[in-house]
Amino acid sequence: MIDAWLPLQEHDARRFLREAEIWLAGLPTSLDDYGLIHWDFCIDNLAWEEEDQQAGHYHIFDFDDAAYFWYAADLAFALDDILEMPQDQRDRIMGTFLAGYRAIRPAIDPWIDEIPRFVRFMHIFKVARVMHALAPADPALDPLWMAELRIKFEKWFAEMRALFAKSFC
Repeated sequence: MIDAWLPLQEHDARRFLREAEIWLAGLPTSLDDYGLIHWDFCIDNLAWEEEDQQAGHYHIFDFDDAAYFWYAADLAFALDDILEMPQDQRDRIMGTFLAGYRAIRPAIDPWIDEIPRFVRFMHIFKVARVMHALAPADPALDPLWMAELRIKFEKWFAEMRALFAKSFC
C-alpha cells in the first residue's frame, strides 16, 4: 500500500521503504510480539474523564487505522511526540507509559531498542499517505486554508526527504 501511495519520482523514499521492508521481514511474529494494534495511538486519540484524570480513567478512540503489526510499532507511534523532548522529561514520560504498557504486554522490553526504527517506518507511512491524499487535487483550485496547509506539508516533505536520503537502519 505504501509503495502504491508514493509518487514514482520519490526515489529516496522508495529505497528507504525497501530497506524498511527488509528489516520488517526479519522480525519475529509470535503472539507476544505481533497482533492487532491501534496504529494511530497518540494523545489526540485519548480522552480522560475530567473528574478522574488523576485516577487514570481514560478512553481510547479512532480505531479506523487498526491493523495487525508489531506491538512495538504502537509504542513508537505513541511515543514519537516525546522523542524530541529534553531527556529528563522524555525519560519520565516514557517510564510511566512503559510501566502501563508492560501491565498489558509484559514481553515488550526486548523491543524498546527498535522504537526508533518503527518511528522511521511511521514517517514513511505518513508521508506516503499524505502525498497520496494530495495527489488528485488541483492546487490551483485550493481555498486559502488548503494552500497554506500545502506550504506546511511541503516544508515537512523536505524534512522527511532529508531523512529518506539516509539509510533506514
